[in-house]
Amino acid sequence: MISNRIILSKILSSNLYSKAFCIFIIGFYSQCTIAKSDSGSNIFSSEKIANISMVAVGDIMVHDSQLKANYSIKNRKYNFHQSFELVSPYLQGNDFVFGNLETTLPGNPEHYSGYPQFGAPAELAYALKDAGFQILSTANNHSVDKGTLGIRNTLDVLDQLNIKHLGTYRTQKEYEQNRNLILDIEGFKIFFYNYTYGTNGLPIPDDTVVNLISEELISTDLAFAKSQKADAIIVAFHYGPEYVRIPAKDQTKWVDFAIREGADIILGGHPHVLQTYGVEKRTDRYGENRDRLILYSMGNFLSGQRHLHTDGGAIFRWNLLLKNDGNRTFLEYQNVHYIPTWVFPNLKSDHNRFVIIPVLDYMNENGKLLNLEYGIKTTSANKLNGKLNLDKKSEQDMKTFLFNTMELIGKPGLKSI
Repeated sequence: MISNRIILSKILSSNLYSKAFCIFIIGFYSQCTIAKSDSGSNIFSSEKIANISMVAVGDIMVHDSQLKANYSIKNRKYNFHQSFELVSPYLQGNDFVFGNLETTLPGNPEHYSGYPQFGAPAELAYALKDAGFQILSTANNHSVDKGTLGIRNTLDVLDQLNIKHLGTYRTQKEYEQNRNLILDIEGFKIFFYNYTYGTNGLPIPDDTVVNLISEELISTDLAFAKSQKADAIIVAFHYGPEYVRIPAKDQTKWVDFAIREGADIILGGHPHVLQTYGVEKRTDRYGENRDRLILYSMGNFLSGQRHLHTDGGAIFRWNLLLKNDGNRTFLEYQNVHYIPTWVFPNLKSDHNRFVIIPVLDYMNENGKLLNLEYGIKTTSANKLNGKLNLDKKSEQDMKTFLFNTMELIGKPGLKSI
C-alpha cells in the first residue's frame, strides 16, 4: 500500500499544486489549502476564513395596546406577523439575527398582560421565527414577571421553534449544562452571554436561573470562553437608566469590564432609546489589542411606547470577517450601519397594526425627497407597495424620530471606522 506521505509528495510535485485544493489524509492533515508564498511559490496553509453577516435589534415588547390590536375577535386568535411584515427582508438570509425578548410567554391567556408585568402569547414567537430571528436574549428586568411558569414556558416555546436563547434557565442543572451559548458558524466558535441588572425587585424563583450582572460571573464566563479558544465573544447587557440617550457611567463601566475580560461585541438594551455605537480599538487583559463593536443601546424595536425617542429603533447590520492562521483568530468589522425603524400603531386599519416601518423605504416611496432633504443616499430593498398611508401627525412624528436619530448617531449608511 502506498504511504500517505508518498501520495502527498506526488501531489505537490505535480502541476496540481498551483491550484487551491483541500485534502484530508487520516492521521496527518485536515482542512488544508494551498497559498502563495512571498516568492510566488505555493505553500501549504491552514488559514480559515469566514465572512459572517450579522443583524441585531433592541427590545421586543408587547404592551396592552398591542395585545388588543393583535387579537382577532372573529377568529379568537392573536397574530403578530403584521408587525414584522415590512422589516423581515432586512432580517432574513443572514447568519446571525438577534433581538432582546423583553416579555415572557406564559402560555395561559389569564397571564397575558403589558406593563408592569409582561406576558405575551406564543404567537409573538411564531412571528419572530418567521421574520428571521435566530437568537433571543431572555435575561432582563421582566424575566420573572410571571414567575416560574413564565421562565419555563418561554424557553419551551423557543425550543419548539428552534430559536436559540440565553440568559435564563429552567433549572440549575440546565444552567450548568447550557450557560455557554456556543455558535458554530462556518467552522468558527462564537461564545454568547446575556446579563441583566436585575428583575424589578421580584425574587428569582427557586431552582430557576436568571443571569445577573456581576464581575465574578462575567469574568468566569469569559475566561472559560477564552480557555476554549473562542474565535469571538459577544455580550448582551440589559442595563442603564431608561430614556437616557447618552450611555450612563454604569453602562460604560460594564462595557469596559466586559471588553477587558475579552468581549469583542457588546449588544445593549433596556434604556428604550437609541444610544451611540461604533467600533473602538481596545486591549483586553489577555493582551489582545483589536477592534471591538459597541452598541450601547439599540432602542425599542417593537413596543407600544409613544414617548419621544421611544417610538422607534434600528436594525443594526454588519459583516464580521474572521481569519484564523492556525494559531490565532483575527477580527474585522465591515459594512457597519443601521436602518432606522419606527412603529406605526395604525389602529384605524384592519391590518399592519403596530407595524415596524423601515423609515427610509417609506420616505423614498412616498416622494419625500429624502436625498435632498437629509442628504442620505438610499436604496430601497423593501418596497412598501402603497401598503401604508400615514396621517400627517404620524408622518411628522416619524420624521422627528429620524432627524433626532441622525443627530445622535449619524446618518444611516456605512459607519466610518
